[in-house]
Amino acid sequence: MKKILIITTADMSLQSGNVVLINRRAEEIFKQFHVKTTCLVLGHENAQINHKVEGIEYLTVSSKQQIKSFIECNRPSCIIFYGALSYKQIPYVKKIATNLSYKPKILLDIQGALEEGIEYSKGIRWFVNYTKYLLKRSLLSKSLNMADGAFVVSDELQEYCLSFLKRKKSTFKVFKIRCGINEVINN
Repeated sequence: MKKILIITTADMSLQSGNVVLINRRAEEIFKQFHVKTTCLVLGHENAQINHKVEGIEYLTVSSKQQIKSFIECNRPSCIIFYGALSYKQIPYVKKIATNLSYKPKILLDIQGALEEGIEYSKGIRWFVNYTKYLLKRSLLSKSLNMADGAFVVSDELQEYCLSFLKRKKSTFKVFKIRCGINEVINN
């Protein structure tokens, strides 16, 4: 059975909008295609992740060896990286896959433009946030050029991602999945 792997450094124990979006995507992929998702959460070993969502399981990991073991045992067909700090794992994961002689799809889950982090900063916070922005921008550029594609939430974010590519845009697949709700809310 095909399997999707998400690698993230985000705190997935929270009930934030990003967590809800990831859960919804995994649930819909499972319902429509019967493909299960595992989310490896790096750096939150003690987190209590209690989301009860069909089609997705959460595992906390604390080492690269645990990532390697999961990939060796499961050989996911698609590996999605969520969050800028997770992008640092892309070269390592690609090396594991190469050593195993298989080529999973490598995708990034982009949920917003980096400039949002500096948009309303003032004073010393602006300088700190601008420095972080420059580092994240460099990491995003390198990561997009190592990936096979990305999930985005809008046409604008698609164009934003494509602007970082240093290769043919036709070799990069963009999956546009809009944010939203599954049900109509009646007042």
